[in-house]
Amino acid sequence: MRNKKLWAMFLSICMTLGITACGNTPNTGTESKGSKAEESSQVQESTVESSTVEESESNIPADCPDYVNMESAVPFVKEDSGEEVTLTMWVAAQDGAKDVEDTWLWTYLQDVGNVKLEITLIPWSSKGEKKNLALSTGDLPDIMYNMQLSTTDMVTYGQEEHILADMSTLIEDYAPNLNALLEANPTHKAAWTTPDGGIYSASLVKDEITVSGGYEMYVNQDWLDEAGITELPTTLDEFTDMLRAFKALHEGDDNYVPLGGYWGADCPTQVILQALGLGINSFRSEVIGNKVIKNDGTVSIIYADDLYAEYLKIANQWYEEGLISQDYFTIDWKTTRAQAGESLCGAYPQYGMDTMLSFVKDSAGNLTTDEAVLDEYMEKWIPLSPMTSEWNDTPVVPKSNGATIGNFVIAESCENKEVAMRLLDWFYSTENSVLAKWGPMKDGEVSTYDLTDGWSISKDAEGNLVETNLREIGQELNIYSGYYAIGGEGDNLVMPDTGMTIIEYRYAMAGYEGQAPERGAFNLSDRSGRLKAKAEAALRPYAAAAFPSVIYLDQETATRVSDISAVVSNYATTETAKFITGERPIEEADDYLAEIRAMGADELLEIYKQAYQDYLANMQ
Repeated sequence: MRNKKLWAMFLSICMTLGITACGNTPNTGTESKGSKAEESSQVQESTVESSTVEESESNIPADCPDYVNMESAVPFVKEDSGEEVTLTMWVAAQDGAKDVEDTWLWTYLQDVGNVKLEITLIPWSSKGEKKNLALSTGDLPDIMYNMQLSTTDMVTYGQEEHILADMSTLIEDYAPNLNALLEANPTHKAAWTTPDGGIYSASLVKDEITVSGGYEMYVNQDWLDEAGITELPTTLDEFTDMLRAFKALHEGDDNYVPLGGYWGADCPTQVILQALGLGINSFRSEVIGNKVIKNDGTVSIIYADDLYAEYLKIANQWYEEGLISQDYFTIDWKTTRAQAGESLCGAYPQYGMDTMLSFVKDSAGNLTTDEAVLDEYMEKWIPLSPMTSEWNDTPVVPKSNGATIGNFVIAESCENKEVAMRLLDWFYSTENSVLAKWGPMKDGEVSTYDLTDGWSISKDAEGNLVETNLREIGQELNIYSGYYAIGGEGDNLVMPDTGMTIIEYRYAMAGYEGQAPERGAFNLSDRSGRLKAKAEAALRPYAAAAFPSVIYLDQETATRVSDISAVVSNYATTETAKFITGERPIEEADDYLAEIRAMGADELLEIYKQAYQDYLANMQ
């Protein structure tokens, strides 16, 4: 696209006016070229009206090969061009992946795309070794799909050595669906962009509708009632007082613990970090090494921040008072989750208390699957909003955009980059995001090639809409060989080509237009859905931007970061355990901070500060 600013303005106006057919956004409808489709059922235009575009010559790049189709999403190569294009492709495959010819997505794309995909399935366990060898030798296929290249790979083999193709201009010229989606989701675009302004990989673009899904602190309503506590704590001091009240309920009985969890996946002391303003949305033990954006906008590393000394003091206080388990660093998750399942603790950190259901017992003390008992158990757990403290007056839970990179790369040596980009762009329309992840609809107009039953939405006897997905029918691997790795992801992602969310479009495809769950809504007829809805309500008002999930470092810097991190992370974990259990005097907390900074934490911080500035520059 040569007049990029004019085109961007035009596209923006079209989207604002709700026009779904503007500029060179390709037709997301599907039309078979025949062959295998004719043996099953003709691939036809979707039952949902897709955006229809007629490409004008002025919007086609001047150097666009004549055989590349820019008028619709498929075929990628014009059928009357006489050109036969083959793209070599590696696909990282899950265990149990089917042969390519028995996999719906690759069969479909070759059929409707008028292109041959010469696909090699790479076993998941060996994808890293295979990827590294290819990059180091320069012997790459045209496309690598879901081989999960790293940020260091992007810098080294893209920005510096140019073994990977820079897709930034190619996206603008040949991938209007993806380009519009990135413009609508600038945090993803920033995550994909290397310091030189290039884009060397594409990945999923995810919705950001929910905040929960990390970890929440849950409080047991029965314990609150028994302790006579009528309001949930909003400060760290109030939370500590609540735990003391819980301890008084069962003083002397070691079977009970006020605050459940352990130093591992369910790490309750991390709620202290949240209250101190060291933003976390997970309560796992390893978050002490997180890079965070503090309330004043500065970058910090938790285990080397001044406030970490306060964390150690409070965690030690909880341990000394018996508010957390005296076996905090030796017990395992099964033990602590069993405590929560039997309501032997008054509070527990978890991403969803439905993970405890297999530990719930009935009144006779036996493990139960009784739905009424399980429902009652789930209802008693109340998610806690982030708290404040004397060091932090702003309750915050960071919200990550979940951006990933490295799932689709094109080799610089690829002779048909334009066709590869048309293939990539196919994944980023509304309809094709559905097709790529879910496959064809059962009894729909898009061919199944007898490779899958297809997904469905129907009404049950009570008139409720019920979805049947691929996992439920055991056919996920019938659709794609590895994982769904590029395209629009998440039911609530708004797609620019239609202005609809993916779930709204899917319901419309099934004949239930306007009946999809509301954006961000949870299934309140399901106990897990009700709990997630409560967690979302407790967290969403306090959502704030997190340190970016993707940052770029050159090879030398990345190696330096790895070397330093291995030393300081181990030291932080070891000394933290000593401080909390009292093995090391808490009065030495400030000495610890000086030690870890001298070991390299200060150097790490400067590296992360620069990476964050690079990220902010890409946001502009």
